[in-house]
Amino acid sequence: MYKGHGISALTLGGWIFRSYGFKMAISIGLFIYGTGCMCFWPCSTLESYPGVVISTVVIGTGSGMMEIAADIFGILLGPQEYAEIRLSILQGSQAVGASSSS
Repeated sequence: MYKGHGISALTLGGWIFRSYGFKMAISIGLFIYGTGCMCFWPCSTLESYPGVVISTVVIGTGSGMMEIAADIFGILLGPQEYAEIRLSILQGSQAVGASSSS
């Protein structure tokens, strides 16, 4: 459903992360995510299918951008021998949060 998630990882999100770092990638991703959420409500109220699809792609783009930075930040937080455990915990908690909000 979130087609923008893959788009942002390969294009804009990766470039912003490499150029400006964690803080900027998370901040811009949160801004894009919030913009998509604010566009979703009027589109769903007016029952505009193209608007809902576009706003969902915008939400996925912001989510993907935040996830790029958060995953790498989680890997770098502690000792390298526990990096895959931290990443598994991050991805597991993200999946539970995403499935409970749907």
